[in-house]
Amino acid sequence: KPVDQAAERVDLGLPREFDYFSLDISMVGFRSPPLVRAELEVGMTKIFHVLSEFLALEQLRKVTARVQLHAQRSTFNALYARTEPNAAGSVQGFYEPASNLGVVLYDEVESRTMNTAIHEATHAIIAGLFGHTPRWFNEGLAEHFERMEVSGSAGIVPVAPEWLRELSRSSAQLPLPRLLGATQEDWRGQGRLAHYANSWALVHFLLEPQHRPLAEKLLRELVRDRCDEIESIAFFEQHYPGGVNRLEGDLHAWLSAGRHIPHTY
Repeated sequence: KPVDQAAERVDLGLPREFDYFSLDISMVGFRSPPLVRAELEVGMTKIFHVLSEFLALEQLRKVTARVQLHAQRSTFNALYARTEPNAAGSVQGFYEPASNLGVVLYDEVESRTMNTAIHEATHAIIAGLFGHTPRWFNEGLAEHFERMEVSGSAGIVPVAPEWLRELSRSSAQLPLPRLLGATQEDWRGQGRLAHYANSWALVHFLLEPQHRPLAEKLLRELVRDRCDEIESIAFFEQHYPGGVNRLEGDLHAWLSAGRHIPHTY
């Protein structure tokens, strides 16, 4: 308090998670339009807010999501080669775990830049909150949130039409045990798109309002040990009524019914 002045302590009542999250955005080769930076800050703060609401206060920890936008593919590819030395140079973004950095190639279509940047920054948030997670969860959650639009205090996550089109082919629907147990080679092989599509579908399904208590159990289980990856099949066998077989049937029935709705947080 100031000396010799009448004063009282004021609690601004800010949400608890504001103390736990910061975003570091840097540019290489250009200055991004101010709206891109502002929209990214709003979107990423909302995603951290959504995930933190599933966790107990003592499970939160300080997270800094780092995102770097590149104007030139040459500088982008130079960083990408450190993560994927033999990969083709057609990707628009990637996450580098060693430096906890999401790297994005700026696209003149700003919506694509935003989606990619939010996707890669979501990986950084997942790493900060949960540590090592199953690939289906990591990619599925990033795919789920990358399209989020913030309106006022609400975050609206639409469905992903490209993944629904992919999954409309029965051959693209992976058996759930295969998805949950996929290896890094599976994710890099010819079935790469199918793995992304099925992971998005599983996460979107688990975050439907009626399944969010199960999603909360999953997130709290993930945060319990940040070094070891949970056994996904064992988790669903224990916590989903009917186990993995029932979950697979319900997921495919949900996909076939066509009643896919946006999520509001």
